[in-house]
Amino acid sequence: MVLRHRLRAMRRRVTFSRNLTLSLSRTCQCYCKYCAFATHQAHLYSPQEVVEILDAASKRNVKELLVLTGEKPEVNADVAAWLAEHGHEDFTAYVVWTCERALERGLLPHTNLGVLSPRDLARLREVTASQGLMLESISERLMQTVHAGSPTKHPARRLATIHAAGELRIPFTSGILVGIGESEDERVESLEAIAAVHAEHGHVQEVILQNFVPHQRYYGQEPAEIADAAARAYWRTGVGEEGEGVDGGAASGAHGAGSADREDTEFARPSLPLPEWASPVSIDDMKRLIAECRRLMPDVGIQVPPNLADWWGRAGRGRGDRPRRAERQR
Repeated sequence: MVLRHRLRAMRRRVTFSRNLTLSLSRTCQCYCKYCAFATHQAHLYSPQEVVEILDAASKRNVKELLVLTGEKPEVNADVAAWLAEHGHEDFTAYVVWTCERALERGLLPHTNLGVLSPRDLARLREVTASQGLMLESISERLMQTVHAGSPTKHPARRLATIHAAGELRIPFTSGILVGIGESEDERVESLEAIAAVHAEHGHVQEVILQNFVPHQRYYGQEPAEIADAAARAYWRTGVGEEGEGVDGGAASGAHGAGSADREDTEFARPSLPLPEWASPVSIDDMKRLIAECRRLMPDVGIQVPPNLADWWGRAGRGRGDRPRRAERQR
C-alpha cells in the first residue's frame, strides 16, 4: 500500500532543469528562406558579455547551456578579424572558450554550430555534454528553393556531420523541419535517414519535429524572451486541424492562422500567410510523424516546439517525449 502511494506521488511529480539559450553569434553563411534568426552582418557577444550572462545564470541555478550560432560566422570579415584579435584561431575556438567558462560555473553545455568537420566536433566534445545538428530534410529538391544559396543544407553534408558525431560517440540531437516545401514521403524518409545513422552508432538521444511557423524576423531580440512573452499572451500558431482531427472541431486554416479551434476562441492569433514555397502542416501530420519517429527510434526522445504545447497531450507522447524549449528553425 505504501509503495503504491509512493508510485502515485511520483507519477504526479514534474521535474525540470533550468536552462539558458545563448545566441553567441547570429552571423551565418547560409541564406535559408525560412530563417528569422540569422544575419549576414557581424554579430558576436564579447567575452565580457558572455561572462556576465553566465554569472547571472549561475546565480539562478541554471544547469544547462544551449549555445546556438549562425553557421561559420567567420565568413564575415569583421567577425574573423575580431576572433584573430582575441587570439582565437576560428569561431569553434571561441565556442570552446565559452563552454569552458560555463563548465567553471556548473553549467552543462550543448552546442549547435551547423555542419562541422570531425576535428571541430572532437574539439567541442571535450567541453560539451552533447551536441546537435538538424538534418532538416533529406530532399535535395529544396536546394533549389528554400536552401538555394546554402550549400551546407545539402542532406549529404548534414548526414556526414551526424555520422562523424556518431563515430566520435557524441550524444546528439537531430531532427527535421516540417512545412518548408517537402512532401509527406520526404518527411518520413528524413526520419528514416536519421534512424539509419542512429542504428549504426546509437548516439542520437533526441529528435526534434520542428514545424515551420510564418513569423517576422527577430534579429536584435532574444528568442527566449519572445517565446516567454508569446506564452504569456497565449500565442499559439503553426498548425491547422484536419476534418474531425484532434477534438472534433472543424478544419482550420493552414498553420493555424486565424484558427476557430474552440480552445482558442477567446484568444487572438497572429494571421500570417504562408510563403509560396511552404507546405501546410496539420496537427494530424505531426501526430503521424510522432508515430513514425517512435516506430523508427523507440529509444529516442521526441521533442516538438512550444507552439504545439496545447496539443502535445493529444499527440500520443511517450516516455522521454516533451515539448522543446524555444530554438531557431535551422
